[in-house]
Amino acid sequence: MDGSELIEAVARITGHRFADFRLLEQGMTHASWCSHQSDPDLRRAAHNERLEFLGDAMLGAAVGYVLYRRFPEADEGFLSRCKSTLVSRKVLAQAMDRCGLMPHARLGMQMNGGIPLSVRANLAEGLLGAVFLDGGWPALLCAVSVFLKEDIELAQGGSPTDAKNHLQSWCLEHHGTLPSYRCERRGGSDHAPRFVAVVEIADLRAEGEASSRRRAEAKAAAQLLDDLRQQIALQPPGAAQDGMQ
Repeated sequence: MDGSELIEAVARITGHRFADFRLLEQGMTHASWCSHQSDPDLRRAAHNERLEFLGDAMLGAAVGYVLYRRFPEADEGFLSRCKSTLVSRKVLAQAMDRCGLMPHARLGMQMNGGIPLSVRANLAEGLLGAVFLDGGWPALLCAVSVFLKEDIELAQGGSPTDAKNHLQSWCLEHHGTLPSYRCERRGGSDHAPRFVAVVEIADLRAEGEASSRRRAEAKAAAQLLDDLRQQIALQPPGAAQDGMQ
């Protein structure tokens, strides 16, 4: 992938199109890549540690702002818990895996056997730091909203297991059986897979799509719960007393 293709790929993933390719390249360059170069000029090439520092600092502010606007009725405790999750190394590393950019990161050869979670998270912070320098605060807000979209949606509904647990309890109470899940299809690439899961109970059915089967099932469960709530809301007064609690 050449520079222009990488810029377009990052634009699709973050919503920001880089004006300065050197910043993007620096954000995607781990210090280990520089140390393994035989060319003295490449050994002195800019890596992403300073951008990682900036990205880490700005990410917290951006996530806090996005959550504040997204959940106007939420209290400080909920917002703090969501923010802590969204800026965690685990979530950032998963977002880098999900977006499909890891094959284009410049890494030292010692990582060919596997890229540590911390390095993947650092690359995410470096990339976001580069976005901030290239496009400012509006670009960073857009990038965070797009880059962490799936994780923000999960934060809105609780953990991936919350919706499944809630649906299971409802099904046992009202149908005496458990909901049935299956993977309808798998798409995407090896680095950015997409799963579509289906949940069924009696004549009810819903789908969910995500980067893992577990999350897709959680989205399907959340969708079915929403459908059930809407059905109950449309029932005549008194008819919903045996419905969702």
